Amino acid sequence: GDFYLWKGISGTNDVQLTIYDDVMTDLTAHPTLETIIKTNYEIPIYHQGRLHGFDIVLDPDGEAEAHPNWGIFSEFEQPDVLTVSNTNIFEDTEGGKVLAGASLNDFIILWKRLAVFVMYMNPVDPSAREMQESSNKGIINPHALCRTPIGIFYMSHDGVYLVHPDGTLMRSPLSFPIQNRYDN
Repeated sequence: GDFYLWKGISGTNDVQLTIYDDVMTDLTAHPTLETIIKTNYEIPIYHQGRLHGFDIVLDPDGEAEAHPNWGIFSEFEQPDVLTVSNTNIFEDTEGGKVLAGASLNDFIILWKRLAVFVMYMNPVDPSAREMQESSNKGIINPHALCRTPIGIFYMSHDGVYLVHPDGTLMRSPLSFPIQNRYDN
């Protein structure tokens, strides 16, 4: 397992955490020990050795350039190395933000309000990626999904759908639309 070292800083309520990564053969301190890593995305997914972030903000301390329909991915096995050249744009008819995401076998599944994206990214060559979009089958909110052994179920505006483990999307909903009984 990983080796963690906690140390209280005298006279304060602060705690210093030093992490030693057992994947590194010499068990030296993590290379970013002295670097502050800022979170520039709302939806993180660690998939096949890369950290993916969606709904990103570039330069959060300066201009805070928001890109709610963009994604960014790290260098292989370097989750703290996120460069602007490693970005994807997820356009759909709505143009809205990415609301939810999940890793499913070889795929990253992204949900927007009116679209679902299934992305396959070659772990060795990330430029060799394939993407499938399904319009009008988006998710109603970021928490309306459930991972199961047979895939990921999610609630859309017209019912419940399933994303199969092979990345295929159901063409028709599994249920009727959920009706709010208080609307009448």
